[in-house]
Amino acid sequence: MLKSIAQNHGLPAPLACYRIDCKSIIRPMKITFANKEDRDQFLIGFNKFKKSEHAINSISPPPRIRRDLMPDELLKLHFFCSQSMETCLHHPRPKERESR
Repeated sequence: MLKSIAQNHGLPAPLACYRIDCKSIIRPMKITFANKEDRDQFLIGFNKFKKSEHAINSISPPPRIRRDLMPDELLKLHFFCSQSMETCLHHPRPKERESR
C-alpha cells in the first residue's frame, strides 16, 4: 500500500516495511528508506496529502507517521530531558495566588 501511495504522489518508495511486535492493538510500523533524504521527502509528502488520500482516510484510526530518532539524536534527547527534570526539581515554580 505504501509503495502505491508513493508512486501516485511521486514520492520515494520505502525499501522495507514491517509491523513492530507489541501488545497494543495499534502496532507501529517500521519503514526503511535508502537514505535520509528519501525518508524526509516521503515524510513531508505524506503529511501534505494524507487528508486527501482515500486509502489513508479509510483506515481507522488514521495512520500517523513520524521520523524515528537516530541513536545519537536519542542520546541528546535523553540528556536534555534529564537536564530539564533537574532544573525543575531544583527550581520549583512559584505558587500562583488565588483570585478573590
